[in-house]
Amino acid sequence: MQANLFWVRLVTFVRLTVAKHLITAGRFEDAAKLYEQLGMYAEAGKVRAKGSEIKIKKTEVSVDLNSLLREVKEGGIIVVYRCPHCGGKLKVGKDTSVDSLKHCEHCGSEIEAMDLADFIKTALS
Repeated sequence: MQANLFWVRLVTFVRLTVAKHLITAGRFEDAAKLYEQLGMYAEAGKVRAKGSEIKIKKTEVSVDLNSLLREVKEGGIIVVYRCPHCGGKLKVGKDTSVDSLKHCEHCGSEIEAMDLADFIKTALS
């Protein structure tokens, strides 16, 4: 009887180890099936969910808003940027400072520097 219990535990241990290796290899569905065979349905669900996750890598990019504002001032133009949160108009012209562009003057939402920089670059080109 003890020998039988030993084999059951050994097989379970091996299957769990294989399932972990399958997860490491990115074979989430195969790992989930092994967990289901072991009666570990919650773990199978977690592994399947992990397989459907979308990973996004964040890349740091620096933007010199001061130089873009300098170009706007030197060009004597006014650029109207719409806040993505409330749609309020934010005028970027000769008297605009970088600090005044950090938050929307209408709703107070934070303005993404990259979005603003892309918009100003487009307006200048």
